[in-house]
Amino acid sequence: MKNKILFAIITVSIILATFNSCISTSKDSVEIAVIEVKPIPTKEFDEILSYNFNEDIENWGVASDSGSQPDITLDKAESNALMFNISWGDKPDSDRWSDSVRVKADGVNLNANGANAIAFDLYIESGKTVEIPFEVVPILQYPPSWWVQGPSITFDYSNGNDLGNGLVKYSIVAEINELTGDEVINHLLINVIGNGTGYEGKVLLDNIALVTTK
Repeated sequence: MKNKILFAIITVSIILATFNSCISTSKDSVEIAVIEVKPIPTKEFDEILSYNFNEDIENWGVASDSGSQPDITLDKAESNALMFNISWGDKPDSDRWSDSVRVKADGVNLNANGANAIAFDLYIESGKTVEIPFEVVPILQYPPSWWVQGPSITFDYSNGNDLGNGLVKYSIVAEINELTGDEVINHLLINVIGNGTGYEGKVLLDNIALVTTK
């Protein structure tokens, strides 16, 4: 069922946005858009599928090819959310994906039904010293075997919304131009990249949804 909701969407100022039309999950074969994230007024969109983790982690876990393999549990953000603990070094590697965390939902098996974007809330602990921006990359898989990698979104620690409960919130909507809206989505991933940030602590994800912004 589609539910109209209000979401704090981000505007993106594309510094580099050259995407290969045949997109894969390999960072070596895709040029990634580097995006500066800034808050803008709320925007209305249609929600096609949403994971809210009210009772359990559902069909989510850490992908087998994830650079880091933390345990995934439920913890409290504004409501129940996926949570993992991580310790990223403060010296960036040449391969920033080497210790990223790929959080993955298997067996989604849902028609995209017009969806052209992934929306989610990401939370990190407040009061931390963070050396460089974080990065998130949404990824989808649909038959026969296509993997579609969304834009690489970078955001500064200071740009988040401090909730006053020890967490800072970032609300993200990532549009994926390659989606036609007719695909049957099998797998949904969010790659959280913190290499070089020096961040140590909790990372939480909530309200992960396929949405249409058109």
